[in-house]
Amino acid sequence: MRSAPAVALCWIAFGAATMAQDSAAPAPTPAAAAVAAGPAADDTPAAAAPAMGRWWMGSIESPNGKLQAVVELRQVEAVWQAFAGFPAMGVRRKLCGDVRFDQGHLSFTLDLRGVVGRFDGAITEATAAFDGVLALGPAGREDRLPFSLPCWRDPTETPGATRYTATLDAGRTKLPMEFVLADAGAPIGWVGTVSIVAQGVAQMPVSVSRGEASTRIEFSTQPPAVLDLHPQADGTLTGTFTQGQFNGPIALSPAAAVASATRPQEPKPPFPYEVREAKARHPVLPIELAGTLFIPPHEAGAKLPGVLLVAGSGPNDRDETVFGHKPFLVWADALARAGFVVYRYDKRGVGGSNGDFGRSTGVDFATDADAASEFLKSLPEVDPARVAIVGHSEGAACAGQAAEWQWTDEHPYHPVAALVLLAGTGMPGSEVLRWQVRQMLLSEGVSVEDADAAMIPYNEFLNALDQKASVEELTEKAKAMIRAQAKAVGQDGLMTDADLEQAAQGAVAQARSVGMAFIRTSDPRTALSRVGCPVLAIGGSLDVQVDPTENLRGITEAVTHARQEITTKTMPGLNHLLQPATSGAVSEYATIEITVDPSVMTLVIDWLKAKLAAPAATPLPAAAPAE
Repeated sequence: MRSAPAVALCWIAFGAATMAQDSAAPAPTPAAAAVAAGPAADDTPAAAAPAMGRWWMGSIESPNGKLQAVVELRQVEAVWQAFAGFPAMGVRRKLCGDVRFDQGHLSFTLDLRGVVGRFDGAITEATAAFDGVLALGPAGREDRLPFSLPCWRDPTETPGATRYTATLDAGRTKLPMEFVLADAGAPIGWVGTVSIVAQGVAQMPVSVSRGEASTRIEFSTQPPAVLDLHPQADGTLTGTFTQGQFNGPIALSPAAAVASATRPQEPKPPFPYEVREAKARHPVLPIELAGTLFIPPHEAGAKLPGVLLVAGSGPNDRDETVFGHKPFLVWADALARAGFVVYRYDKRGVGGSNGDFGRSTGVDFATDADAASEFLKSLPEVDPARVAIVGHSEGAACAGQAAEWQWTDEHPYHPVAALVLLAGTGMPGSEVLRWQVRQMLLSEGVSVEDADAAMIPYNEFLNALDQKASVEELTEKAKAMIRAQAKAVGQDGLMTDADLEQAAQGAVAQARSVGMAFIRTSDPRTALSRVGCPVLAIGGSLDVQVDPTENLRGITEAVTHARQEITTKTMPGLNHLLQPATSGAVSEYATIEITVDPSVMTLVIDWLKAKLAAPAATPLPAAAPAE
């Protein structure tokens, strides 16, 4: 079944959670590439925030029209953090820098596709808004854009919230939606969210204007989606749904009370192990990686094996929170119960960790993994010769790079004793990207013929990047890429020229970013061909983000070149998060109750127990570089 026009007028671009640097969650269709930031992106409660709330949402007037924006302010361990989302630019939720909040005055900087902007303003209780100026560009020549972003509050936390269900008839398909609306009272007024499970949209904030005779709901997408509704005697809201050139009827029906997602694997206290907060210091940079240690009970003076968890791409917290799941919390609990000391940490610039996430690449994150593993080895409860790194997705590549550094050091001291690569890559980044986009189209019901046709301009766009084409040429190729993808999902003709221009500019800026350039040109096999420890690599047969067959083959060849033991396993019926899935599509992630399939955790734990049962062998001489 193809994606409906609703909330789906953007581009797949570079695809998935393994690759996207600006989002906390992947984009299964063009829809999710355009969603705004919301509470589902990070479930960690703020330690403190302005009395009126944590989020501000509205539009900023720019020379090119309105720029929809969502700003979140939160405090972790006395440090203020700000996140901003600009759906029209393909920026879902990006960590801001130099955040300052004092007595109502808020300022922060943000790299908007290579253009640095600074927000400077005040949060005013009387107007329930964040008012100020956004300065874009170099000092002295910047554009100064005034803004007023009204406060937004999570309706599920507001008394009297009402949940509505609706199904949009888009011709060739039907698109179920769920809305939650609530009156937050003066001066905030009505607030709401929308969830579209089929498109991976979970609790996206929406603007709500409600009177006695009408209700208007706006999605912060590109182009905006608007619902004009009227109340009926039975409580139903009926009217029209408009986005771009699409217009159709829709009815919102009151449903049962608002319910939260069930995550049965998440551990609840009391825990059978010690929980300790800790910080790993980077050996070169002034960066501290804040994390949590799970330490099993043990005899005094005993040395336990240790496991470091390294998260995938995006501004992940220590739990690798995604679509309401906390995979690393579940992994850490299982490993600690099995007798391992486990350390997991917030990525640099996220949560309690300092540093600049936005300007970092995979190499930077690998140095963080290296530093975190050394910290784990230094603990008095841990045997430094029996420490393993478990990396998921891009975190698997970081784990391999850290292991190479430790094993090829001139005087290695207790290098990592084992590696576990969960849904990791064993192919050049550009090949992974190509496979991802095609597989995502297929997983959403696009035919093989239409997917292959959409891939032609996509490949031409990547080739132009490799050839360092001009921005103008890249923009034209991006337009062709976007048109082809829109046609593949049955949305050709629905995007205006202005929408297309804006989407193309966002795609070009994303492609030319430091992080994406590194991903396209990187090859994890180089590091894996020089490791000196056994490796376990696991993939899910339904993974639409990392091809399990080709990537496990590449990992096997690289580790074999290093003359090390390699064990691979393709788990039937599991997706990229290693959940039991139906199609593997990213749109399923949030709807699956299981966070990690228990069979995967059993396999990993049994393998680690065998490999870390005794001190690691003396480091082998470095293998020759892969050809």
